[in-house]
Amino acid sequence: MKGQQNRTLGAFEKAFWLLDQIDSKDFALAADISGTQPVEKWSKAVDMAQQRHPNLSVSVVPDELSRPTLQHVNNLHIPLRVVHAEPDYRWEQEVEKELSVRFNTEEGPLLRVVLVQKTDSIVLILSANHTVADGTSLSYLTRDILLAVTGNELELMEAQVFNDETLWLPEDLPTEMVKQVPKLKMKTDIVNPLVSSHRFSESTTHILLNVRDKKTQAYTAPFVRPF
Repeated sequence: MKGQQNRTLGAFEKAFWLLDQIDSKDFALAADISGTQPVEKWSKAVDMAQQRHPNLSVSVVPDELSRPTLQHVNNLHIPLRVVHAEPDYRWEQEVEKELSVRFNTEEGPLLRVVLVQKTDSIVLILSANHTVADGTSLSYLTRDILLAVTGNELELMEAQVFNDETLWLPEDLPTEMVKQVPKLKMKTDIVNPLVSSHRFSESTTHILLNVRDKKTQAYTAPFVRPF
């Protein structure tokens, strides 16, 4: 890869990372491919795709300001699991297995690959954590793996400075660090809350004053719609 990914999470990445703390936001994409290739070629193709995309060699860790960041991890290998199956094998159960195993975002990797190898076809399953990928990006990753397995070279991509640059949004950076939180200069002995005004008829005002003087409660009569 041309550069290592070390940056704060973008707005959408942070949202998915936070949601993932509550409930799994892992997902999967499967591609049914005609023809077969040796497992060694698929393994090499996955390695080439990982080298192309800096996001595939990261974990999510807090920085000195406790902000979640993507940090490059050396020698991080994307696991490739191979399943040899009959032509009528229900590959969906492999997707279920993958989604039942959570990703450890603090260690990585945040992508796993399953190869369901049949006699005359292959089902390629990519499962990922939503912090670093979505359905569109996994579609492009599938394309890259297919290009690599058929003998094409993959151009290495630059690491992003921050994710929101693709949305033309500024990076969320602290403007300055303060050593002491300033005290609020406000009067706390007198508080004048804003109250919406109400206008009452003379008879209603008389009833309310009478209720106040007798320390009783006033009740409104139910509204009856005439027939």
